[in-house]
Amino acid sequence: VGVLSAGIAHEINNPLNFIQGGLLGIKEYFETNLQGHTEEVELFITAINIGIQRASAIVSSLGHYSRKDELPQNQCDIHEIIDNCLIMLQSKIRGKIANRVYRNRMGNGDEASGDGWRHRGRGCIQITGKSNQQAFFESIGLPVDSDPELIATTYPLGSAAWFWDSKNLNKVVDLGGDAVVTNVTKIINGGTNGLSDRIRATAKYKSLLA
Repeated sequence: VGVLSAGIAHEINNPLNFIQGGLLGIKEYFETNLQGHTEEVELFITAINIGIQRASAIVSSLGHYSRKDELPQNQCDIHEIIDNCLIMLQSKIRGKIANRVYRNRMGNGDEASGDGWRHRGRGCIQITGKSNQQAFFESIGLPVDSDPELIATTYPLGSAAWFWDSKNLNKVVDLGGDAVVTNVTKIINGGTNGLSDRIRATAKYKSLLA
């Protein structure tokens, strides 16, 4: 287990270093040559950094299991061990929560079917639920039972455009007024969770385009 964990950690860590190095280069380039546009990419840089930090946490937790050269008796921090286990189990925990929250909704089966996690939100607009994802695949001529991961890897923008068009959101936006962000949020999310952050972000982007 120790050797396997060390190998996996090494294989993850190498591309992480390349991504981090490239990201620093991009940031420096914008700061040096495109100072007026730095703010526009800051959100994307922050999002990538969050992903790097999460992946680094997984690498670090794998390191806990790869100490094959240490003595059999060794002091340990029980809290650190629990934290490492939780990091490794996060996806399973999220899967159980998704299967419960999204059961019997949006075309999903019951909790035991695993549809909640299988058809979790993907793509730029987070297409969620079996019926929504199958409708998207059908609209582009793919089998309805295609791998949902395609929405994240191949059609992140296309799926967002399809959802926007299928809900006729241009008509909602064209009405204008202060309630536009609220109305679009309700249609996309089914509620107003995160609305205040979305209103602030919209105002910021509008000011950049002014």
